[in-house]
Amino acid sequence: MNKQIKYLTLVSLLFSAQCVMSQTDSLEADNYISKAQNAAKLSLNDLAIQYYQSAIEASPTHTQAYYELGCLYTDMELYQLAIPNFETTLSINPDHADSHERLAYIHTENENFDQAYIHAQKAIELNPTSPSAYATMGIYYCIQKEYINAISW
Repeated sequence: MNKQIKYLTLVSLLFSAQCVMSQTDSLEADNYISKAQNAAKLSLNDLAIQYYQSAIEASPTHTQAYYELGCLYTDMELYQLAIPNFETTLSINPDHADSHERLAYIHTENENFDQAYIHAQKAIELNPTSPSAYATMGIYYCIQKEYINAISW
């Protein structure tokens, strides 16, 4: 019985330590994200990228770091670098509506309309007030020459 109590105490302490480390990692990532946002506002994109990457290293499951890095790459029209960041965000949180919306936009820009449709549809499902996702759906139907459907979006 005494060994069981010691074992449970040890497991509890290890779990508590892991939680504290996770919170510390998240706070460190938040700090890097804040620095990245400030750098991006000043158009210091290379520095912002470094800060976002540091945030990801500090907390590899921090969706905001991947999402915002993807947004920065999108703003720079570096779509092939943006896509994996949004996909990673979705692998961590499949219901991240903004990532679906951004992927719909990128796939529209790349004329990959089937993928754009899939992500726009999911973005609308998760966020029914998303104007850009509705616009993507309209573009998709125009490209398909389904003008009646395009108008309904």
